[in-house]
Amino acid sequence: MSTKHDCLNFGGAWVNADQNFDNLPQAISTLFQMSTTEGWIDVMNRGVDAVGPDFQPIQEYNVYWSLFFMVFIFFGNFLILNLFTGVVCDTYNSEKEILSKSYLLSEN
Repeated sequence: MSTKHDCLNFGGAWVNADQNFDNLPQAISTLFQMSTTEGWIDVMNRGVDAVGPDFQPIQEYNVYWSLFFMVFIFFGNFLILNLFTGVVCDTYNSEKEILSKSYLLSEN
């Protein structure tokens, strides 16, 4: 069996993985999950094995997609990590200022 049609004709079930790029909301969710490094290797392996819509995957069909996934993980994780760290540090500093009771006093 190499296509969805063949699978359905033999009584099988054609089921996609939970993380996929079938539509825009699912793709955005998948990319966000990948940027948190949660299960990104499985997504990369499925992307490398993908042949086309409704076709059975072929192992290591296009290994060059792994470069895209690795670059995305590097920059995506770096960006998310820096944004999260920046927000946490900024919130901490502002709360520290408010709780120190010196926010109403001037330098003089």
